[in-house]
Amino acid sequence: MSKLLSATLIATITLSANELPTQKDIIKFVKRSIIRNPRVKIKKIDIVESRVDKRIPDWTVLFTTMNISFQGKDINAPLVLFANDHLVTTELYDYKTKTEYSKELKPTLPKDIYNDAHLLMGHKDAKHKLVAFSDPQCPFCQDVMPD
Repeated sequence: MSKLLSATLIATITLSANELPTQKDIIKFVKRSIIRNPRVKIKKIDIVESRVDKRIPDWTVLFTTMNISFQGKDINAPLVLFANDHLVTTELYDYKTKTEYSKELKPTLPKDIYNDAHLLMGHKDAKHKLVAFSDPQCPFCQDVMPD
């Protein structure tokens, strides 16, 4: 419980009551609580998806993408946030079930990702689908998917 409590206390910001944080609120939160390096410039944070999970009905899950700049390189990084009334945190942990929601919850993939251009094998309209993610600069990924 102390992990949840300390994460919530450390990583909270005050927002208007009963409203989700705006992009401006999220950027302030990230600058204060996550990216404290003054050389990292936060260009933009987009909310990719916002939803409520039935296991944590009092919290809204915000799937975001951070566009940051560091040492002349632009970096896009995912960030999961949990919002509840005037609280925002990056970690939400159920100590009874030992569930770390930031690791459990994933954004919904757009349906157009399942098309012929992305298909490696099988049928794009199959009932069950598997999505493989790779990094084109990773040597291990290059061995598996050279093209």
